[in-house]
Amino acid sequence: MRSISLKMEQADRQKLLGQYFSGKRIAEALFDLLGKPTGKTVIDPMCGQADLLVPFQKQNNIKGIELDKEAFTKAILFVKKSSIINGNAFDEKTLCKLAVNGYDIVITNPPFIRRENYKKAIDMIDGSLPIDDICRNLGSFTKKTETLNKEQKDKICAYLNSVSGLTDIASFSIILCMVLTRMEGHLALVVPDTWIGREYSAPVVGILKELFKIECIVNDINSVWFEGIAQVKTSLVIAKRTDVSKAQNNITIIDAFKGSLSKDSIFSFLCKDQSIGDFVKTQPMGIPGICEIQRISQNDFAIKSGIDVTSKLKVFCTGTSRFANLESYGISCGQGFRSGANACFVFDRNGNENISKVGSINSETLRDYFIPVIQNQKVLGDTYSINSDENLSALLCINNRYACSSDICTIDSPLRESYIPVPHALEEYLSKAELYEVKGTPVPEMSAVKTNARRKDNDVRFWYHFPDFTHRHRGLIFIPRVNGSAIIARLNPNKYVVDANFITFWNTKSDDFSEWLLAFLNSTWFSIMCEESGIVMGGGALKLDAVQLKKIPIPVLDKKDLKRLSTLGNKLKLCKIEKSDSIISKIDKVIFGKIGANDKVSLQKIKQIRNEYIARRL
Repeated sequence: MRSISLKMEQADRQKLLGQYFSGKRIAEALFDLLGKPTGKTVIDPMCGQADLLVPFQKQNNIKGIELDKEAFTKAILFVKKSSIINGNAFDEKTLCKLAVNGYDIVITNPPFIRRENYKKAIDMIDGSLPIDDICRNLGSFTKKTETLNKEQKDKICAYLNSVSGLTDIASFSIILCMVLTRMEGHLALVVPDTWIGREYSAPVVGILKELFKIECIVNDINSVWFEGIAQVKTSLVIAKRTDVSKAQNNITIIDAFKGSLSKDSIFSFLCKDQSIGDFVKTQPMGIPGICEIQRISQNDFAIKSGIDVTSKLKVFCTGTSRFANLESYGISCGQGFRSGANACFVFDRNGNENISKVGSINSETLRDYFIPVIQNQKVLGDTYSINSDENLSALLCINNRYACSSDICTIDSPLRESYIPVPHALEEYLSKAELYEVKGTPVPEMSAVKTNARRKDNDVRFWYHFPDFTHRHRGLIFIPRVNGSAIIARLNPNKYVVDANFITFWNTKSDDFSEWLLAFLNSTWFSIMCEESGIVMGGGALKLDAVQLKKIPIPVLDKKDLKRLSTLGNKLKLCKIEKSDSIISKIDKVIFGKIGANDKVSLQKIKQIRNEYIARRL
């Protein structure tokens, strides 16, 4: 999509463009999932290098749109130049060239651009449009299209008139794709698995469910389809535009594991000339650990409350099982403290010296300028509670009324007199840090550091002054964001600062929750929920997101349950991790008892599910 300054680094350029090109394997997989069609009209409104159009071009009438001049130039090497429009798919000039009666197949891997990056893109990339213009142009085109009735048009326009501030460009791209799909036509999408579950995408998923029969979803369980490009768990979605009110629809969910991937195909398990459709018919359950298949009702797809219908724990739940979430118990969670430049602010402690990548500082004479920080998993020890700062790193934390002499000179009187110069040794270190570069950027100019500086009324701060710490920075319980094996939650009773490498949990009103929550977060229930909602990274590590954890269902717990869990959590914090199995088993019995699955056989099966999830990603 777009022409861009030559000075911009390729990685930054791709972020602003949201470019993650699909490649031949995904293109061939979608072609197969669509039944290798012929004689159809096919369009990709955000076609990139035209990867997805290549398999269709021989026996179909294809069209593509691409804003980026560089990608457009590559696209016309693979498909006919006359088939590709170099322009913005949301521009009025481009939309007027599209068929108002729609297309038989609409296929795309939409650009995924963070909202903050899109603001930069508007200024830096030729042809980019503000969100308001996109909504207005897309709304006007929707009203003209012949693929929708008035009620459907009104619903889409209402959405476009009230989009969330968090909505990404992919959501608008998918709306356009749905509008372009004619009745009995097909929609084929490449989307991150997490996009389907985002709050801001819920209205778009809702429209998809109302207009389309979702036929199939293929999940990249081990995040290997874009390996080396992006560590993202991806899904392929195939849906048919039809009257969904006429019949109950079941969606075929195909979980493709790493073993299903080869150099040439994401379906390497298929026999020669066998289609994925034929495979599903002959092996309706798939191949364990390679390609596992299940079916769910479309009505249950992407439901926001209760346990996800695709969860392996669903079979243990009864019709009367009730669920809550962390917020229901007054618990909040979020990412820990981000210094913006750990190379400058985080120190290893070595006797009387604190050492960072920038340099060293005498920890005895400058001890008042450091506080403990939980920054590295390797030093957390073998217990469930961090009771001492002995092995922790040190965080350089300068009170905002202390500053370098050279900076104090820049403050107007009489405010200047209220500032105290930092010791000479610390000023020397900060002067050195000002020149230290991380990936070519000086520390004070790094995106999360330069925002520390401010001059407002009587509050003057410099790049080395952190904002005030909040509850999430000193959470009473924390878990790693990236987990190599089993997830372990630990207590932070002294409320040390917790680095952004971790997710923290807190309650603004009371700390009484800590023991029962420590027990729950170390339960097999929570472990399985994290395995099912997290993202598997390269090497098999599991990456967790606070947004996803907030949605994890918790069987409704009464006061008696919370008291029992608190007792077990209290025992857990005094226990070594390697000797905690019996306590975890008792915790599981309380939690799974709420859904009627606390018998010995069920608990054994549940632990096996957890172990299989971990083994598959490792």
